[in-house]
Amino acid sequence: MPNKIIIVRHGETQYNLDRRLQGWTDVPLNKTGKEQAKKVAKRLRNEQITAIYTSDHKRAYATAYYIARKHGINPHKTKNLREDRMGVFEGWQWEKESDPLKQKLWEERLNARLIGDIHWKPDGGESLHEHSLRVKKSLDRIIKKHRNETIVIVSHGGTINRIMEIYGFKKNTDEYIRFQNTAVTILSKTKAGYHLEMLNDISHIYNALD
Repeated sequence: MPNKIIIVRHGETQYNLDRRLQGWTDVPLNKTGKEQAKKVAKRLRNEQITAIYTSDHKRAYATAYYIARKHGINPHKTKNLREDRMGVFEGWQWEKESDPLKQKLWEERLNARLIGDIHWKPDGGESLHEHSLRVKKSLDRIIKKHRNETIVIVSHGGTINRIMEIYGFKKNTDEYIRFQNTAVTILSKTKAGYHLEMLNDISHIYNALD
């Protein structure tokens, strides 16, 4: 097991700015997102990072790249760290676009999460169960490979929620944690497993770093 797992959400995209659901839609970082990625890379420059794992989506990989080049290593891309596949919801501005069918399905999705139905899924999407299984598959492989090291995982809001659930820091029926762009979450190894040392921290966005 790694001594420390540093989890970073990707930087801002135009979809984030427009409040559109992304899922597997492969949207790149926008200008702000690139600056955020540079700032989180600077924040993590003194960590003894030996490996970086990232979703293969452009927004995650680009964020990982900025972190990785500070340490002279290459990010490892994996599809298993992708965001929740949202199917019919992808591209939807749910707060502005009136779409009765999508709104009905969204209510079904929220209710399924509330009652713990992990097998509900939208057309063209995946269930909470399927999402969790693929994320856990990556985590199991990663933690076996990096004993007593510090590693970074760069991913997406939904996927980071799954990681929190897998390690027991939240339940899948709990309220969704809205991870901010380039937010840092840190898991530190203990005798019993992992301790949640830091959650959803974006102080690097506002603090000047030398």
